[in-house]
Amino acid sequence: MPAVWPPAFPTEPLASSWKPKPDPRGRIASQVDEGPAKARRRGALRTKPLDPTYVFPRAQFPDFEEFYEETLGEGTLPFDWPDPVAAVTRRVRFRPGEQEAYTAELEPGGKNYLVTCKIEVLP
Repeated sequence: MPAVWPPAFPTEPLASSWKPKPDPRGRIASQVDEGPAKARRRGALRTKPLDPTYVFPRAQFPDFEEFYEETLGEGTLPFDWPDPVAAVTRRVRFRPGEQEAYTAELEPGGKNYLVTCKIEVLP
């Protein structure tokens, strides 16, 4: 059974961080002798990258680190995550190959961490 985004964690990312991006690997273009290039869908099984930013209280940030390191095996395992727009649960993982799977910045005043998760929705 896959891991689950803990219910005690924030589920609503900052609106400014919610910018779903199309995966450029989802389409392929072929040059033709004349006219515009032909484009087609590469396939239905592709990931969808997201970079949601959550506000974690300072006291809860160690729980996030433990979830990432222990539960997800340093971010290598998929987990069920609450999609804040569609209001459904999606299977996601931290994107492999990223320099940093997440970034954490302490807000001025030191009460909260802004945690940006570099995840992808799995097909």
